[in-house]
Amino acid sequence: RLVEIYTNQLNEHAETLLCDAEERARVADLAALAARRAQAASAHDVALRHFRFALALHGGDRWEAPGEAFTALYLDAIQSEFHNAQHDRVARMLGVAEARVTSTLARVRLYELKIQFAIAANDQNAAIALAVEALALLGITFAEDDDGLERQAAALRAQLRWTQADIAALETLPEMKEEAAIAAMRIMVNAAGAAYVMRPQLWRVLTLQMVQTTLERGHSAMGAFAFAFYGVLLAGVYGDIEAGYGFGRLAHASLERFGAEPMRAKIVNLFDVFVRHWKEHLRNSLESLPQGLQSGIDHGDFEYGSYNGIQHGKHLFFCGEPLDAVLDHHSRIIRTIERLRMGYHLDCARLATTGAQSQWTGRRAPRVAQQRLRCRSAVAASVGGVQSFPGVQYLLFAGDVALPAGNAGGSAGHGRKGHALPGPCAGHGRTGAAQSLSLAQHAWLSGWRRAIQTTSVIACGCSQSTGNAAMGTPRADEFSSQTRPGNGGASAPIASA
Repeated sequence: RLVEIYTNQLNEHAETLLCDAEERARVADLAALAARRAQAASAHDVALRHFRFALALHGGDRWEAPGEAFTALYLDAIQSEFHNAQHDRVARMLGVAEARVTSTLARVRLYELKIQFAIAANDQNAAIALAVEALALLGITFAEDDDGLERQAAALRAQLRWTQADIAALETLPEMKEEAAIAAMRIMVNAAGAAYVMRPQLWRVLTLQMVQTTLERGHSAMGAFAFAFYGVLLAGVYGDIEAGYGFGRLAHASLERFGAEPMRAKIVNLFDVFVRHWKEHLRNSLESLPQGLQSGIDHGDFEYGSYNGIQHGKHLFFCGEPLDAVLDHHSRIIRTIERLRMGYHLDCARLATTGAQSQWTGRRAPRVAQQRLRCRSAVAASVGGVQSFPGVQYLLFAGDVALPAGNAGGSAGHGRKGHALPGPCAGHGRTGAAQSLSLAQHAWLSGWRRAIQTTSVIACGCSQSTGNAAMGTPRADEFSSQTRPGNGGASAPIASA
């Protein structure tokens, strides 16, 4: 607190009080210390003020011989600008750093910032390309085509075989210390979400590589993320629900071990959205998802915080909340994401709202639209894409895949390999971009289908005589990668959205 008071006062009178170069350097160091402490406490506006003050005291001439300390300060300042949604300044500062930063680890850190900025700007393909370049600097390479990635994933998977006892023992892995390994994990953590959406074959390799790196180089907060995404892969793609659930629980235990609050939004999203419903009632996620959203806002993880907000609305829907309550929730989420300036997530949230509004009009099922969707057979029918639930599909798949309302017959998947979607539904891309269900997205859908069929989503004693027949049991290997069109914060508690 004394450091903050001192630097606040100097901030106003720096030009007249700080004439000596050594004294300016010492005060700049104090300002940097105050900025990093404020950032760790999620006081993003305070951190930004101190970072700017520290850079102003150093002056631009420090780039002639910057040294590690100034480079770290400049990159941390970029992160702070991003946390405060100052995207114009972020873009300018990234350009300056690109021309100045030379050391390998510092360049990898710069790549990490560029990946975050690309995702916020809704250019996830660029984020993936940046991650591949950064990891190549650290000696981690990936096959260039899907067939090569399949072989790479198979080779990594063959090295990872578990029992439940083995999974529990992983919590005691020694801590990761090597800077290069930590840098590699940070890059993979930042790129994994984009790869999941755009290049599922690469996502599998990234996930397996994160786990392998954790086993070989030590555990960390990033290892908790690796275990969480590995749980998604095991339960959803490889069909090992018990192991997937075990790794999800291990991720939460690791989160507590390392006190890694900045990772909470990620872990909550991966476990509560993709894994938990295989073993628990869906209502068990309704408390944790809003916490994941708030944690993401507090700690600058706008990507996964926004995902948690959007998915919370989906879960409210499946748990039988009235559609007007779901719409009200999504309206608040949209306002929050707008302030965070997360373009892709904003599209997802708006798509979900469009679907809910379409259902609210009651064009096909006014009783369901105006009251509640209570029985699992009705949910199963909406998952199957039957004609009697237009608009429900958009709510169900918002951000995952857009389904045409009321397509009662036929199927037409338009992915790169042209695989058709099973059942009476068709994947189609917005603005003419081709898309179909990816492997990971199919895993998500399969999870919902199984949960519905086993009554773990909504249990109300209704007859299952309708809705389930058309669902079928498609295999994960029937689906191709998905491509999406590319588009483009200040902290704010969700309660005030």
